[in-house]
Amino acid sequence: MSHQVEEIRKKLDEIVSNHQKFGLSVDYNPIVRRRDDTYSYVDAQAIIGREHDKKVVIDMLLGSNDVDESIRFLSIVGVGGLGKTALAQLVCNDKEVEAEFPDPKLRLWVCVSDQDGEQFDVRSILCKILELVTDHKPDATATMEWVQKKFQEKLKGRKFLLVLDDVWNEDCEKWRCLYRFLTLGRQGSRIVVTTRSEMTAKIIGEKHVHKLQGLSPENSWLLFESIAFDKGEQELVNHLKLVDIGKKIAEKCYNIPLAIKVVGSLLFGQPLSKWQTFVDSGLAKIGQGDNEVMSILKLSYHNLRPSLKNCFSYCALFPKDAYIKRVRLIDLWMAQGFIVPLDGGQSIEDAAEEHFLILVRRCFFQDVKKDKYGDIEGAKIHDLMHDVALEVGGEEISVVSSNTTILGDKVRHVYFASDRCPQSFFCKSKIRSFILSSHSTSLVDTPIDSWICLRVLYLRSAGMIRLPDSIGKLLHLTYLDLSSNCDLETLTDSITRLNNLQTLVLSDCNNLRELPKDFSKLVKLRHLDLRGCDELSRMPSGMDKLTRLRHLNLRRCELSSMPSGMGKLTNLRVLTLFVVGKEKRGSTEEQRMGDLKDLKTLTDLKGGMRIEIGKYYMNDGEGKYLKSMKHLSKVEIYFYSDDDRCSECEGVMEKLEPSSNIKEFVLLKYMGTKIPRWGRAEDDWAISFQHLVNIKINFCRELEQIPLGEEYVVDEKDDDHILRSRLAFPRLLKLKIECCDNLMSIPSCPSLKDLNFRWKNNRVRVDCDGDSQGEVRLREVKINDMDFLKLIQSLCLTALCIDSNENVESLSEFGEVLQSRGSSLQQSLQDLKALLSFKLSGIKTSVFTALKFYVVAANVDAAAIDAS
Repeated sequence: MSHQVEEIRKKLDEIVSNHQKFGLSVDYNPIVRRRDDTYSYVDAQAIIGREHDKKVVIDMLLGSNDVDESIRFLSIVGVGGLGKTALAQLVCNDKEVEAEFPDPKLRLWVCVSDQDGEQFDVRSILCKILELVTDHKPDATATMEWVQKKFQEKLKGRKFLLVLDDVWNEDCEKWRCLYRFLTLGRQGSRIVVTTRSEMTAKIIGEKHVHKLQGLSPENSWLLFESIAFDKGEQELVNHLKLVDIGKKIAEKCYNIPLAIKVVGSLLFGQPLSKWQTFVDSGLAKIGQGDNEVMSILKLSYHNLRPSLKNCFSYCALFPKDAYIKRVRLIDLWMAQGFIVPLDGGQSIEDAAEEHFLILVRRCFFQDVKKDKYGDIEGAKIHDLMHDVALEVGGEEISVVSSNTTILGDKVRHVYFASDRCPQSFFCKSKIRSFILSSHSTSLVDTPIDSWICLRVLYLRSAGMIRLPDSIGKLLHLTYLDLSSNCDLETLTDSITRLNNLQTLVLSDCNNLRELPKDFSKLVKLRHLDLRGCDELSRMPSGMDKLTRLRHLNLRRCELSSMPSGMGKLTNLRVLTLFVVGKEKRGSTEEQRMGDLKDLKTLTDLKGGMRIEIGKYYMNDGEGKYLKSMKHLSKVEIYFYSDDDRCSECEGVMEKLEPSSNIKEFVLLKYMGTKIPRWGRAEDDWAISFQHLVNIKINFCRELEQIPLGEEYVVDEKDDDHILRSRLAFPRLLKLKIECCDNLMSIPSCPSLKDLNFRWKNNRVRVDCDGDSQGEVRLREVKINDMDFLKLIQSLCLTALCIDSNENVESLSEFGEVLQSRGSSLQQSLQDLKALLSFKLSGIKTSVFTALKFYVVAANVDAAAIDAS
């Protein structure tokens, strides 16, 4: 080995020497195929299925100016091949648009195509515009000063339409420089930009953006038929067979116009056998010389920096149409070492997040799914882009099915979609990723230790009972997923020899009882997911040594305590659970436990955190444990006590004090009579927590109030009466109060949409009658107090559930209330034990579009039900 290293070193020295001797320089820019220039002319008859898109864009284009705009910028965004240019051409040649911009010399078209990063040159673009206006090409030696003066002379104060086609620039400063010149035009001027990048559209302006989608299946077939079939071909014997195959081919083109046109042209006049071959092979298998689709789509790929190229090509490992979770994909990228920080000082996780967002913005992903706060949870890779990823990934990517008998020597990443794994596969020592797609018990005793270069091992739902000791030999392993192996009770101690392990996923291993004693040896661990390990009651000691840990998911774990030293894990960004006081403190080192004060140093936590407080918790006298967590969006506080009592619970609540930025607050089994004001000068939660969108308060039987300010005087009069009001939660959408016998009032909730007041909340009242304009947003109500219906003024309820009321004997007296709630109301009546009759006389049946009638143990018989 030493001799080989020496030979490599000599070769490198020789290369460096030649580099210096001949004065060679390195060009780091990617080699790309520049797109041909586009133009404004289009044969409108040849464009199929874009009538609606054309109308939408023209309506945006010709709509009256907003108050704050004189010149409008409009972006058409979509993946390569969708027909953005064709749509812009249709718009540019529309009679209505031509009437708005009658001078043909002021209907301007510039093909930018700056995918290599060098073409978005402001001077060059201005010169192209001047050439169109003056019919004279500016001299190449002309200075920028001359160009800008000439531009002002020709276009300042004139109304024009400008199309900038195929823009890739994501540099704000370059765009601002061009923007200053484009806004010299007269009011009513319009600039249309086509781009593949959502970031480009965002820089230009998000107000007027049209996201172009694929054609409908019907229009895809019409387009394919118009290109692939000869007009007289209906007479041929094979025509019906060709139509049947052609419809399958059109589906394989993913509704992308460019793909349909290219494939249709290739198959025009070809025999039936060639058509069938395409059905079997697909778009990616077209010969490279003929595959214009791949060439166009690869422009997006070639425009990526090397680290992004690696990340994108790795996505070919997942099946088409697979939903890929963002966190999972990012961890896999990091495990392979693909991520390179884009800015100095950027963490590897933040860089990975940015890599993902760049690929989303540039339309490599589609069907992006976001959580309730707008953060991306996952996405799918576009089908055509998946073909591109497969091609650029080359022989390194292999999807193994039941028909696969051999792996190529160049295979590095394996997606396993079979129920068996031939022994010959384990001779491939250079495999770096092994991802299991489905349940397979045949892998339990396989010799995976032969994959000495393995970095990613994904064995979700593999039916594993035990983890082989040989796993400790995979010294390069950085990602291990054993989730949903429900029979796995322990992990082998050899796992602690995986010194490079960064991600360990054990979620939903329901019977996992403990982690290895020396778990703290995994010092490079950054992501630990124990979600749903409900048999796991204790974390191993020494967790404070895992200082690189950033993600610790303990949701649905039944922990009795936290390990000591949690406050040292200052790199944590996600900590879903923190437990104190559920067991008595011990005196030995192994029995040491974490305390609430450990939370004070974890200032960078984000997302949600649940805090469980047991009856053995002793107040430590400190405080403000959560106040510095500015990025935390959800706080759940649960009190646990066998006798429904927690000593000093009000004192504990006083010490927690969450940040005013929280959006969700949950409180369960709190036995205090009031919630502390947390030392804030503002008395009212409506002031302290203006970002709250969701509040849940359950089983707080002694609670009488949450912090409310005094009534304040509104500076206006009505019939000589001074108006008094309280401050309101401006953003609160959901409110759930259950089993809070003594709670009487909370701040007004004018934006409330979902109200849940069930189970012994007879005293509580809330004002949800709309905002200052009188708009009522309440749509869903769940209650057990029928009298509360009379207090709800909304006429737009869509769902009403009346649950567990022991005193209701008849609904007839509420007929008028129910009648007034609108025809879309859905009713649900549950567990009304005293209900003697169900009469809805005079109520139109249209009121109940989806009546859910669950009367449990009631005394109602069929004859007593009258909805006449």
